[in-house]
Amino acid sequence: MSDYKIIDNFLSEEDWSKIYSTSTRGDGIGYYINNSVATLKDYNPYHFYLTHFFYEHYNIQSNHFHLIEPIIKKINPVSIVRIKSNLYPRTEKIDVHQPHTDYNFEHKAALYMVNDNDGFTTMENGDKIQSIANRMIFFNPQTLHSSSTCTNKKYRITINFNYF
Repeated sequence: MSDYKIIDNFLSEEDWSKIYSTSTRGDGIGYYINNSVATLKDYNPYHFYLTHFFYEHYNIQSNHFHLIEPIIKKINPVSIVRIKSNLYPRTEKIDVHQPHTDYNFEHKAALYMVNDNDGFTTMENGDKIQSIANRMIFFNPQTLHSSSTCTNKKYRITINFNYF
């Protein structure tokens, strides 16, 4: 039995296109380097990814927050914990990151796939959910899950929503 729900074509083509084009343009969303992926105790000097925070610490953190408002309206959260975009650079072979949970308290999560690529998210039960543009995964963020890189595109971009 799966502990998640997948919805393909989550947004309209127009809303997805705005997110995709702004996320992949050089003068679009600014990303920041994170020197470890998933957990600090599994620090690998070759693992890194880039993030852009839309919302954190009870505040909007991005001038691009308007891009994700169609997603927020569809999720309809009572309260938001964090919203961030993750950009995983292409690697020669797919690199699966350490399993992790998002926070140590009960809440909900959704993971939005911005672009098509051969990367995936592995759920606690071993299921690999492929990165297909405009796909949303709803899951329990207190269960273990893993991100990965991709090999067939320049990068894998996801947007992670943690909320109540």
